[in-house]
Amino acid sequence: MRRWVSRLAIGVLGSLLAAGGAIALPPEEIAKKLETVPVFTLTDAQGAPALVEVGDRAGQRRTVARMFVSPQDAIAWLDRLKASTPNAPNALRVSAVPLSAIYELLQKPSQDYQLQLIPDLNEVKLARELLDRNQQPQEKLQGIPLFLVTASDGSAPTYVTVDRDGVEEIQFFMDRAQAEVVAREFAEQVPDLAATVQIQVVDLDEFLAVLSDRDDEWLTRVRILPSTAAQNFFETQPPRP
Repeated sequence: MRRWVSRLAIGVLGSLLAAGGAIALPPEEIAKKLETVPVFTLTDAQGAPALVEVGDRAGQRRTVARMFVSPQDAIAWLDRLKASTPNAPNALRVSAVPLSAIYELLQKPSQDYQLQLIPDLNEVKLARELLDRNQQPQEKLQGIPLFLVTASDGSAPTYVTVDRDGVEEIQFFMDRAQAEVVAREFAEQVPDLAATVQIQVVDLDEFLAVLSDRDDEWLTRVRILPSTAAQNFFETQPPRP
């Protein structure tokens, strides 16, 4: 059972919306926070990400490397690619890549291909439902959603922290279902605040901008948790020969 801290820390929502600080977290520190979050792409026999030529709505062809938040979306794309491209290499498979590697690539875009990070559209839909419920504009979410559990002790909503090995951890979730479990458990264990518990939506790009613009103490306790589907992916994949 999770152990909830009895004290609510300073408001993360205000921190996310506030102006950037004078000192930024260095890129290597940001990458470290993203190391345990997998995204999924097609790789060749050597394990290198596959570059695929695709057409856009304007009829232009371009070379892309697609990274999916959802492993199922990556598998579906591989199936479509094999069905539509008879000469697609048979060795192509879906592999996990740490989000930290993608973050580093985005800092220095390639001239040879376009890197595309594809959100889980089902989670986008669930996030937009929460934005409506929380009376927030749809424009708040432009890309990949993160979910954060908050509560209120009578002031502005503040983040719920979890005791993990003696550290008060602030958890951002890649899927809404995980956040709902945390919200329910917190409400049961801290009934005085149960009526104030909410799940908030934070855009990943906004989150990364905060990491790169600010050096606030709370950022050291932030952790992004992969989706359940992402975690299960590793249990179902056979080893590469």
